[in-house]
This record gives sequence, C-alpha cells and structure tokens, in this order.
Amino acid sequence: MAVTVTGATTAMYFSCALTGPLPDGLTMQALSSDANEVSFKFYNTTAGSISAAVYTARLSALLPQ
Repeated sequence: MAVTVTGATTAMYFSCALTGPLPDGLTMQALSSDANEVSFKFYNTTAGSISAAVYTARLSALLPQ
C-alpha cells in the first residue's frame, strides 16, 4: 500500500502509529520508495494466515541529522 506524502524523500525515517494493535505475528514497516511516496509493508511472521482489522495510521517523518 502506498500513499502520497508531499516532500517525502528516500532519506527520511518514518514512524507510524495505528489506532489499534496489530494481531500477533503481523509486523509493519513504513518507508519512502520514491519521492513524495510512502509505502507500508506488512509481514506475516507466522506459518499461518492472519486476519487483521481496519486501521487508521498517523505517520511522522524525520530527517536524519
């Protein structure tokens, strides 16, 4: 899943807060894959399938010093 974030660069770090906890075994990563675009990658660390709910995300971007 990708969203447009004006000013986002591949040099930025991202922090994402969700409205609820992810199910056990599901992790998420936010990264800038292109200028002005942030992608959310979800990873299933279990051997089975995981059902997740609908979430709202709050994204923070940080520039490295």
